[in-house]
Amino acid sequence: MASGTITGTTSNKYISAKIEWSSTADTANNKSTVTAKLYYMKSTASTTATSGVINATITINGNKYTYNSGTSKTLPVDGKWYYITEHEVVVAHNSDGKKSITISATGGMTGSSFTSTSLSGTAVLTDIPRKATITSAPNFTDSDNPTVYYSNPAGSAVDSLKICISSTGASDDIASYRSCSQTGSSYTFYLTSAEISRLRALVTSGSSASVKFYLKTTIGGTDYYSTVTKTFTISDTSVTFSYNIYDTNSLTTSLTGDSSKIVKGYSNVYYSYSAKSNSGATITSNSISCGS
Repeated sequence: MASGTITGTTSNKYISAKIEWSSTADTANNKSTVTAKLYYMKSTASTTATSGVINATITINGNKYTYNSGTSKTLPVDGKWYYITEHEVVVAHNSDGKKSITISATGGMTGSSFTSTSLSGTAVLTDIPRKATITSAPNFTDSDNPTVYYSNPAGSAVDSLKICISSTGASDDIASYRSCSQTGSSYTFYLTSAEISRLRALVTSGSSASVKFYLKTTIGGTDYYSTVTKTFTISDTSVTFSYNIYDTNSLTTSLTGDSSKIVKGYSNVYYSYSAKSNSGATITSNSISCGS
């Protein structure tokens, strides 16, 4: 809550004016409710009271409110502040949560020497913390450490700032939430082997899949999200294949002197092989053929 006092003068040198203002922030909607109360005071340096119908206008951030007392009022010579009227306005803050406004008042009392009021000043409202936003994020592979850039205009005024990688919503089902610097501008993911495995598992065809970066700002116990969708790619989709073939017929091997040489129609061929995906994917089928 912010508050303050703006003082002013009137056409009657013995009468002073002031506005006491206060504001209450609406964090969720980035707005504040501003209340301005107008007061007049008659100095004890005067010898007579001032009477008349009071007309006054209070303007808050361009929004005007006009008051008329309807009946004659009196400002006694006692040096005390007398409440006249008030105005309340809902003011939207800037995108960064900051806001300064002008509050002013005019007015006087009909049938008296008090014909005008000169009062104007600036009210600086309480900064409202705003959620951080992702400004850029990369497409990345399973061999990268992706860096996400963000803007957090509220800085350390937010409760916390965290980031994750997700395949669906704001749940951290791929890479768990990590704390980001509230006064920083980037975060680099150093992915664990388990997180890389979960990313690879998203790829069901081809070599790529969509993922989401989620930046979570917590303000007053409420979570706000900024998200961006990017492409994850498996960098190496090849398969490493190894095999061994040799002749188990001792007659032909004695003739060739090399068990790896196969003699058509005579050799007894033995083979073995293995295949391994370089991306950690599971090989679901395989086949081998010899001749036709």
